[in-house]
Amino acid sequence: MNISNNSFTLRDYLAFVFPGILLIGAYLLIYNEHWELIKQDKLLAGVVLLVGSYFLGYMSSVLSSRTLTKLIYWLVGDSFRTLLSEPEKNKFDTDFSDVLKEKLETYWGKKLSNSSESNLLYLCWRDIQTTDHKGMEYQFRLVSLWNFCESVLIPSLILSIIFAAQYNFMLSIISLSMFILMAISMIEKRKEFGKNVYKIWYVINKNV
Repeated sequence: MNISNNSFTLRDYLAFVFPGILLIGAYLLIYNEHWELIKQDKLLAGVVLLVGSYFLGYMSSVLSSRTLTKLIYWLVGDSFRTLLSEPEKNKFDTDFSDVLKEKLETYWGKKLSNSSESNLLYLCWRDIQTTDHKGMEYQFRLVSLWNFCESVLIPSLILSIIFAAQYNFMLSIISLSMFILMAISMIEKRKEFGKNVYKIWYVINKNV
């Protein structure tokens, strides 16, 4: 899932290029004769790698967010929906959570504060983006890493299946391990992002 912001950096580009290259690699493993055609034209090879990989990586992220990511959060729980209601489960300070909930109700009003936790977190995220808090740069880095992990899910799973079909079980296991590690990292980065949003928001609005 992308957390929208108004900036685009090289880090955002690279977050999708590597997964895109994995998808291109998966395709060429099946149709390796196409690589022989592509590599004859350096300009074409450059366009495929620089433009095609970004496009495929971004599409992979979008597709993952609508399929695999939803399944993963259904199985393990979505921290965006439980940070305040289940702080212990998310390793979020319970005393701070209680203070934060009171502050959120005072600031946003009872109606908004009683809406879904994910909507409340997005409100706080939008609110702190208008500030120059030093922690914002790290938040954007978390978003890029989170998007990277999400966009790698589909390519790593596809590669695992292709390698298994080719009886290359070692590479299949490595690809499957990559899938599992990226899924775990995505969950952790999302959780850390949510915690930081609330912490930054509280610090900024503590005296409001």
